[in-house]
Amino acid sequence: MTPFIVTVAIVAVAIAGFATAQQTLYKNFLISAATFKAAAGMQDDTPVTEDDLRELPEPMARYLRFSGVVGKRRISAVHLVHSGHFKPGADRAWMSIDGEYFMTTKKPSFFWYGKVNIVPGISFVALDSYAGGSGRMVVKLMSVFRIVDDRSRQVSASAFGRAVAELTMAPSFFLDRARVRCSRAGSDQVRCTVTDGDFSTHADLFVNDDGSLNRIELMRYFDRGNGQATLERFTGKGSRPKSFDGRVLASRMDGVWNLSEGDLHYVSFDIDRVDFE
Repeated sequence: MTPFIVTVAIVAVAIAGFATAQQTLYKNFLISAATFKAAAGMQDDTPVTEDDLRELPEPMARYLRFSGVVGKRRISAVHLVHSGHFKPGADRAWMSIDGEYFMTTKKPSFFWYGKVNIVPGISFVALDSYAGGSGRMVVKLMSVFRIVDDRSRQVSASAFGRAVAELTMAPSFFLDRARVRCSRAGSDQVRCTVTDGDFSTHADLFVNDDGSLNRIELMRYFDRGNGQATLERFTGKGSRPKSFDGRVLASRMDGVWNLSEGDLHYVSFDIDRVDFE
């Protein structure tokens, strides 16, 4: 067997191995999301009414009316598919990204799978999650070589903050009186204190005049590498409202870290599909 044939055979085996690893990683992601979704349970089927909004701060009621929750049952779970771009650092170039979310509301959670293409044929997969009071971030090159696997307390706290930001895609979550307490902080601003077990965060929602969500701001831990993280403000910016199965939500979400050294705009997601349960 010639060296060329041997090389081709090795490459073919490697490609097949990477493809199998990616399928396995994605399958495990789906299993984890489905397992927690089943454990989280379903919200009450009673439709949201104007009475449910009556005691809310006006900007929050405005946001919920605009999003189309009135007359519909509370959202128990969300499945979201997105495309877009990701920027790993201030001095790095934007890269294309495709991702998928599963979220639950009765027990707040999110499971996210994102694939970033570095160059043709080379990619890394990131899995971020928060469920049952625990967060985890995993990053693998070619779905095989582990770069990050962090389940620290800081990662869990930051993941909880991300869960709260992502749950703006399930607006009826903010009607949960057991977990969410809201007060008016300005003509277009609501401060929500959201609690899940040992975790609690203050989230400021800013609502446009028409009721669409402008942005959500909260504090999260920013990973600075080498095991170091600092508590920083995070902004999730919504734009381009669009109807998804009768709910009107932002179809573009941008994530910005408001760091002491300057803003880092690191994700820009285009929401391609949203399914509700």
